Amino acid sequence: MISVKAFRIQARYRRAKKEINVRRDVLAINKNAALEKFLSELGRHGVKRNEIDILNIEEIDPSEVRSSKLRKIALAEKPVIYTED
Repeated sequence: MISVKAFRIQARYRRAKKEINVRRDVLAINKNAALEKFLSELGRHGVKRNEIDILNIEEIDPSEVRSSKLRKIALAEKPVIYTED
């Protein structure tokens, strides 16, 4: 059985001569899937992948997730997330 893990990703990118720090909590099956989801989310805001510097990716306890919606999913007995095979 595949288990869903919580990851906290910290990154930095430049916009209009300013450095912007970003920290997101992501639910995913592994570190690579979490990074892909994170980059996809930033891409929605017009940030290109080559503009992003990943500072840190760490697996965290689901109770440490900041978003109440994500925390609820992460702490569920059988969380469901969409994956592509």
